[in-house]
Amino acid sequence: ALVKSVDAVLAALNKHDYLCDRGLATSIHLAASLRRGVFIRSDGLFNQVMGRKPRAAHVMGVFTYALGAFFMGLILWGSVPYFIDAWTNDWYVGVEGMFTAPKWPVVLVVVIAVFVTLIQFLIMMADHLRQFSVNR
Repeated sequence: ALVKSVDAVLAALNKHDYLCDRGLATSIHLAASLRRGVFIRSDGLFNQVMGRKPRAAHVMGVFTYALGAFFMGLILWGSVPYFIDAWTNDWYVGVEGMFTAPKWPVVLVVVIAVFVTLIQFLIMMADHLRQFSVNR
């Protein structure tokens, strides 16, 4: 609840900043939801393939999680320079004289959350790769 409240305040202060527009609360939950299996996905086809041809399903899993890791890498590639700029140039959000807050803590949380999600994608990809080699 606290994270969502902070995120709402930051979004209200700067509606056009992609990192503050509900990005903080969303990014914190990425790795946890991926690990629990409630990340956005469609299990219908995957479950049918897993029931009939487990090796093919594990290939699908490896491919899917590799793509997820690739996209998290792309987000990191864009977010790390943004974080460095926010930190070195002292970027602030808010109205001067009323309320201002530095941007770098929010951007750092996003960078850490995306990095952890990338690691979780790699772990799940390795699990499918291991299951593929076991089911020979």
